[in-house]
Amino acid sequence: MYDLAISEYDAAISIDPGIAEAYNNRGLSYTEKKLYDRAIADLNTAIDLEPDSAIGYNNRGYAYGQKRLYDRAISDLNIAIDLDPDLAIAYNNRGNAYVGKGSYNRAIADLDTAIDLDPDLTIAYSTRGYAYVEKGSYDRAIADFNTAIGLDPDLPEAYSNRGLAYLNKGLHDRAITDFDTAIGLDPDLAMVYSNRGVAYAEKELYDRAIADLDTAIGLEPNLAIAHTNRGYAHIGKGLYDHAITDLDNAIRINPNLSEAYMHKGVAFFLKELYDQAIDDIEVALGLDPEYADAFYLRGLIRERLGDDTGAEQDFQRAEELGFEE
Repeated sequence: MYDLAISEYDAAISIDPGIAEAYNNRGLSYTEKKLYDRAIADLNTAIDLEPDSAIGYNNRGYAYGQKRLYDRAISDLNIAIDLDPDLAIAYNNRGNAYVGKGSYNRAIADLDTAIDLDPDLTIAYSTRGYAYVEKGSYDRAIADFNTAIGLDPDLPEAYSNRGLAYLNKGLHDRAITDFDTAIGLDPDLAMVYSNRGVAYAEKELYDRAIADLDTAIGLEPNLAIAHTNRGYAHIGKGLYDHAITDLDNAIRINPNLSEAYMHKGVAFFLKELYDQAIDDIEVALGLDPEYADAFYLRGLIRERLGDDTGAEQDFQRAEELGFEE
């Protein structure tokens, strides 16, 4: 679909290279094909041709967001909103960038505005739902995803994100059903395979989990969380060295991923390499000082090493943070 559109915009630009709309639309098509640098080049041209057009900044901000360049995205989307305060999709895209930065309250505020401006903007409900997932407000998230699906039953992100909410609520079968639907609608969504892999791993269906995580990594080799999740599944199968390799790869891709250090600590703990385990757990705690599971695991290791006082302090802190065995 996008290739045909790009060829049509190529033809339009060859006839009249001064049409900003053609660069805008070709840039959007490149963004959907994940050719972000080509997209941004086209959107730069569109903005040069029409510097007062909000849509050009919106589209470039969206492309930067897809590249995870969230500050650049927000800068462009601020301009888009200044130029057109009623452009609902710009609030959605800025909200999505704030989600990427972990600023969930700001994201929800933008998404509320997007929905107020356009109550039928399906993607805004899906994006707001994801922000609620990240805040741990799973029922609010599910309500938003239900609305999104009611507006557009063919939106794979809504099923994917609702599946994530169900997964976090421990409703694994419901999660897998939603992930199946998302994959049926778009079989190239690496993150959906990664999340379904986690659901299978938590059901102790480790071979299915690893198959899904292999697919996720095949689709997106630099998806650090997929390497982390495959490491978790390998731990479940007792393949600790395989797990450590996966987790080292995750850390190489994203050295700020606390879960990767935590799972690597688990693998070393199960190999009875306690000093190495503690080293990784302390990195995880440095990245996330409220990581209850990490405190609990460090407590177990300190207990094994005869440090009963340190172990009790860690167990108590884990309990304060909501750890449940």
